[in-house]
Amino acid sequence: MVDAPVALVTGAASGIGRACADHLHDQGYLLVEVDRVEPAPGSARGVVVVGDIGDENTARRAAEQAAALGDVRVLMNVAGVAGPVGSVEDLAIEDVETILSVNVTGTVLMMKHALPHMGAGASVVNMSSAIGLVGGPSQAVYSASKHAVVGLTRSVALDVAGRGVRVNCLCPGVVDTRMSAEAGDGDELRAAWAAAHPLGRFAQPEEIAAVAAWLCTDAASFITGAAIPVDGGYVAR
Repeated sequence: MVDAPVALVTGAASGIGRACADHLHDQGYLLVEVDRVEPAPGSARGVVVVGDIGDENTARRAAEQAAALGDVRVLMNVAGVAGPVGSVEDLAIEDVETILSVNVTGTVLMMKHALPHMGAGASVVNMSSAIGLVGGPSQAVYSASKHAVVGLTRSVALDVAGRGVRVNCLCPGVVDTRMSAEAGDGDELRAAWAAAHPLGRFAQPEEIAAVAAWLCTDAASFITGAAIPVDGGYVAR
């Protein structure tokens, strides 16, 4: 073991997860980065675990890798999938199962296996969505999965508060990532999505990561069980 705090980040190969890993690395954390794909050459900042967090073996392996490095202070559950957009009547059950496996089961499994290695002062940040607080047209299952993340966050926060571990979640609006690009091609649709946010634009991954990293600092030491919109005013409309 080395004398540096350890952070475990899922979805770390790209997007918000990559930005979170970069922030934590800059703050001096040793990293365990988890994703279904290998990070781009030269982008990984620590130990890489390749696997699906909806598979308990991946979650267990990642937590063990983190504990082997030292004091596990941070878990950021960023990995997520959006799935197809459309009526719930038209969804294939395979798509429903994939969304719930990654967004809900994966979040549960990562907390299940990481929390035993986390003591007083440690922090968990889960990634929900603005439509984890309100409805999302044509996104019923994705919205339901992100509502579930809010409920998980609040409940687990109560379970571990007595030992000084904090659990919060962020609820971003649309973020300029590969996942949002794949969900909606075309300038007209992107303009409509931007206009749905009172600030009139998408977030950048670094803006979400900055808030996530702040939640793990002493400045946020009295915040737990919170679902915090970082959404350009989307929920406030």
